[in-house]
Amino acid sequence: MANRSLARYRAKRDFTRTAEPSGKTGVVPSARLRFVVQKHAASRLHYDFRLELDGVFKSWAVTRGPSLDPHDKRLAVEVEDHPLAYGDFEGTIPKGEYGGGTVLLWDRGYWTPEPGASPQAALRAGSLKFALDGEKLAGGWALVRFRRDDGKRNNWLLIKHRDQAAQDGRGEAVLENDRSVASGRDMEQITAGEGRGPAPFMTAGRRRGKAGAVWPSNRRKDEDDDAAPAAPRPGVKLPRGRMPDFIAPQLCQLVERPPEAAGWGHEVKLDGYRVQARILDGEATVKTRKGLDWSDKFPQIAKAAGTLPDAIIDGEVVALDGNGAPDFAALQAALSERDTRNLTFFAFDLLVEGEEDLRRLPLAERKARLKVLLEANARKLGPSFRYVEHLESAGDAVLRSACRMSLEGIVSKRLDAPYRSGRSGAWTKAKCRAGREVAVVMGVPISNPDKKLWPDVDGEPATKLELARYYEAVGGWMMPHLEGRPCSIVRAPDGIAGEQFFQRHAGPGTSSLIAQARISGDRKPYLQIDRIQGLAAMAQVAALELHPWNNRPGDPMLPGRLIFDLDPAPDVGFEAVIAAARELKRRLEDLGLVPFCKTTGGKGLHVVTPLTQSRRSGPDWKAAKAFARALCERMAADSPDRYVMTMAKKARTGRIFLDYLRNDRFATAVAPLSPRARPGATVSMPLTWSQVRAGLDPRRYTLRSAPALIARSKAWADYADSERPLAPAIAALTAPTSRRRRAA
Repeated sequence: MANRSLARYRAKRDFTRTAEPSGKTGVVPSARLRFVVQKHAASRLHYDFRLELDGVFKSWAVTRGPSLDPHDKRLAVEVEDHPLAYGDFEGTIPKGEYGGGTVLLWDRGYWTPEPGASPQAALRAGSLKFALDGEKLAGGWALVRFRRDDGKRNNWLLIKHRDQAAQDGRGEAVLENDRSVASGRDMEQITAGEGRGPAPFMTAGRRRGKAGAVWPSNRRKDEDDDAAPAAPRPGVKLPRGRMPDFIAPQLCQLVERPPEAAGWGHEVKLDGYRVQARILDGEATVKTRKGLDWSDKFPQIAKAAGTLPDAIIDGEVVALDGNGAPDFAALQAALSERDTRNLTFFAFDLLVEGEEDLRRLPLAERKARLKVLLEANARKLGPSFRYVEHLESAGDAVLRSACRMSLEGIVSKRLDAPYRSGRSGAWTKAKCRAGREVAVVMGVPISNPDKKLWPDVDGEPATKLELARYYEAVGGWMMPHLEGRPCSIVRAPDGIAGEQFFQRHAGPGTSSLIAQARISGDRKPYLQIDRIQGLAAMAQVAALELHPWNNRPGDPMLPGRLIFDLDPAPDVGFEAVIAAARELKRRLEDLGLVPFCKTTGGKGLHVVTPLTQSRRSGPDWKAAKAFARALCERMAADSPDRYVMTMAKKARTGRIFLDYLRNDRFATAVAPLSPRARPGATVSMPLTWSQVRAGLDPRRYTLRSAPALIARSKAWADYADSERPLAPAIAALTAPTSRRRRAA
């Protein structure tokens, strides 16, 4: 059947003059249907869109190329079926031959017809819906046929479905990525016969063409398809074949705007750890930008890299979120938990290959060789390695596109420049938020987003925008512990190194996103955060810490939880604090209460127990505070060498202060997940009791690591169901003493 459907294709071509496949070459079987898109500079530039079906490529000529904008309806003229081997064709069709001109393999991958109907029936009906999984095109699409006035039925519309891969108003931007997915070349290189040949995708028994391989327009029929034209420009041979142990990385200069001139390649700015993979004799090391060996921190990446031939590859280790965007917090969490299985090495430069030092070669050539290396070893590397594509269109347009996708920014590199260690103008970076007002998902504008609030969080400063995005990420978790409670804040408009001040009252200019609580006996309203957008407003005023009251939500007159602050003296190790928390847990459970634990963001721990009560049954704040004090006094009396009840520093040496004073009507305690205005941007992290054990390090919970950690944690999952009345606990605590008195 395939041979019959190719009759039209063969009748139009003289295979003694064109190197296009006749359809007799074998193809690699595939469990998935494949597609290719070829950019074709014939008499009129167009894009040939081909879907594998029934042993051939069903083909359409898309006059303006695919668009990712669902509003764009691209004319797709149906043409004759093509052989599957055509999916590997990249070269020049001779002038005078049908379709004469240069062909570039623009995209390729797999396609899936919409479930429920056969694709053959859908094509006959004139409406085919399908999904693409390519290197440039993805998501849902449709081909819809329409009738022209002259009665012909070969015109269709190619339309992008609205989904995550769609881009309103920027649908044509995908065409700016104008290099071959099979060889890394542009149209000029293919026309000139330069560069590497295309890597095979469809054809069986073929290897990638050797360096410079093309199917030139003047090739004779009897020439071997795999003939090797001129070799690529060589690198410098390493002295006595020795590979450098480490190459100091090339760094970027920060610029306000990316370069607009031609000759620059623009890459997405990756939010990860810069690393260098060195592979020698099947063993790989992964080193940081300062040359530290982190292979043990990234064992999966090191193992995958070890499958490559000898090389040194420059790149970045990145964690991706559910949308495929870089997530630095998830990366921090993966390192903290020593679970780096899902991290990805994004490779963007090849410095050494085999016995060649490539640093003197232009970046364009280094990247082309890198892409070939990774594609040739893709099966062995698996998902741990990815090649970083670049765009050669106007830098400002690329930056705008990156900003719309909520990315950090872009890195721009001169494609004709060699690799030079250190900072140079050949590599620049432009950030999306530099000096601008931006809005987070919560829709709240953040001015001065680049304001540095913490100077050093894992080697990089944390900004005001990062604080806003942190509140956005954890806000849903925090709100039940903030809503309905007056909240004091610690503000640091110039960062933690500048002036800090404590604020409890709402004043002139307070955002309308912040509620104002009226408290009996105080004429000034208190700040209160009753909706998640209020957290963004807190970020806008650089509120680094949130300290809510501990009342029942909506009723400041009633205690809603008890908080015990375990505050160790400077000479007390954290293991003693852990032991104190577990002892307090046992005592509270013996009294019928359900305790929870969190770090304070400092050197101590908080033990928290939720309460349920009413004004009728009580107890009130006075009784709650008295209970907390009595319980702490019992602990201190039983272990006077470990615990103390006084705040005086002299009396606390070698012991833990059992602070019960948080349990007062006007007292506050730092909220769960609130950041702290301290070095490192630590947060008050909710914990499961299984985490409260030897080895617990509160410093690992930071503004960057906490969102990913809390997202998959079960900590405090049953908090709302664990409220208990306090009156029975008070009775249980005092009962033994009463019985002893009666007995006496």
